[in-house]
Amino acid sequence: MDGFGMVSMSDEGLQQGKEDQSSFYLCGVFYCNPSDKRLLVPKRAGYGVTLNLGHAHCDGALSVIMGVLLLGWFVAGGMQHGVYLKGHPAIFLWLGASLTAALVAVLLQPAGVRVFDRFSLIGYGIVACVLGFFIQRLVNGGYVAMFGGHPLTWRDHLFLGPGAAFCQTSGKMALLALIFRLHRAGGAKTFLMGGLMVGLGFAAAEIVFIGLQQVVGEVAMDGVGLLGVGERGIAGLFHVYSSGLIALALIRRKYGWVAGVAGIHSFTDWLAGVYSTGAWTWSVGLLEGIFALASGVIWLVFVIQTRGVLKKGDSD
Repeated sequence: MDGFGMVSMSDEGLQQGKEDQSSFYLCGVFYCNPSDKRLLVPKRAGYGVTLNLGHAHCDGALSVIMGVLLLGWFVAGGMQHGVYLKGHPAIFLWLGASLTAALVAVLLQPAGVRVFDRFSLIGYGIVACVLGFFIQRLVNGGYVAMFGGHPLTWRDHLFLGPGAAFCQTSGKMALLALIFRLHRAGGAKTFLMGGLMVGLGFAAAEIVFIGLQQVVGEVAMDGVGLLGVGERGIAGLFHVYSSGLIALALIRRKYGWVAGVAGIHSFTDWLAGVYSTGAWTWSVGLLEGIFALASGVIWLVFVIQTRGVLKKGDSD
């Protein structure tokens, strides 16, 4: 006890305190302590604060933060192209309709999975999209920097398509693994809902990214452009239920499903790349039909496998 009646802590005690606190960090990075009533805690290193992932309101806080950042990013980019936005207000119609189409995809969930009970998990999907596209920029961007001294051909997309699929699947799986760790006690049904919400958040973030690309590129938004809402709906269906299948893979430890998701995604992204090079000689309708079929297969597999999990009450 020191002269002020306070118990002093020895160097050994300080070190023990640090070791005790380190047990609350997932992967040494993410602070998760359900007993800590603080939502925001000081960063482990450096200045600033970070979220306590073990807090009851962390999921909702993360979703609000990511939603505000996503909206702010779009607004900041749009402010630099105000003339374009005034002349093409249909871009907002495209954004709204595309987001609605992605939301409708979630309504195709099987009975027994009340996904909107876990709507607060949508923020993890936005993070998954940002992470996936960041990795994709490194991987595919590196390829283009090394071998892109010529106009890209369908052969280049044999790498770029699977590269995009691998990176985006990795982003989804990383955030789903985190949710699985944080919400293990909730059981299989909670985690399935989380999987669909990650997919919805991913799809929503991708729509905003594409919308901003159109604004920055000042792409004319006419009737043909608005037809892209259907394509976004198909993509939303794929992202929602591919994330659901990844969640099922983690629940049942059947990681071949993740490989299947990445394989289908690789094929569709390769076809999209072929179309972008002008090498696609068939109709756009056929291409969209293939995309719809691929998304439908993912949805059907999810529905069938989910019924089995819900019947067994599997919460592994």
